[in-house]
Amino acid sequence: ILNFKFQILNSNRGSVLLLTLLLLSLFLFIGLVWSTLVLRGLKIVEKTDEAVVAFAAAESGVEDGLFRLKNKELPKDITGQSGTLANGSSWQRNVYNAVTIKTIDALNPGIPVIVDLYNPDVDPLTATLKDLAFGAASLTLVWDSGTTTSVTAEIMEWNGNTLVPLLAPVLGGTGGTIDGLDKAKSYRLTLSTTQPIKNIRVTATDKSGGAGNPQLIPEALSIESNGFYQSATQAIRMRLPRVAPW
Repeated sequence: ILNFKFQILNSNRGSVLLLTLLLLSLFLFIGLVWSTLVLRGLKIVEKTDEAVVAFAAAESGVEDGLFRLKNKELPKDITGQSGTLANGSSWQRNVYNAVTIKTIDALNPGIPVIVDLYNPDVDPLTATLKDLAFGAASLTLVWDSGTTTSVTAEIMEWNGNTLVPLLAPVLGGTGGTIDGLDKAKSYRLTLSTTQPIKNIRVTATDKSGGAGNPQLIPEALSIESNGFYQSATQAIRMRLPRVAPW
């Protein structure tokens, strides 16, 4: 009988030890999972804090660009600049004000589209006629195939006081080239149509027939600033309307 009781006691002790080990393993597993979640959360918070600082740095790049533009600095002179802030963050900024291919998403009947053609790298409000010179001898317009309509391209020349009608060719098919521009002049191009047209591309070159070097066509000002802080990068893009010389 005593031997039997001893065996039961030993059996109970073995069960208690096994249960204790299982509970300890369970608590250890829960602790590891909890620690992993906490560490992950801390990393997320850290990354968020870094992103906030990087975004503030990007904003600084935009604000610096706006300040310089307000003080009559030209877009070409403030693009490609960078700066470092006291907290160790930094920014890099680019300013875009022209394109070699002007894309018009849609041209609809009764809603003309205007494209101003002048030197985009001058202040249009203070520049002389010579400084405003667009530098193009021809324009080429192309739109998506399958469109069976025509586009009227009215070109007006700026004489320093007013816009004077110059040409008004009608282009059919999928586009065409307009010659007869004076490289020393600036212009306004007004496009109109009787049927909807999509994806019109306008290019300008310094030789007739669409040959020669491409000329920059003024676009809305676009300030793009990237902010950096430790491993975080944030970007801001701001578009500003342009003021035409006329």
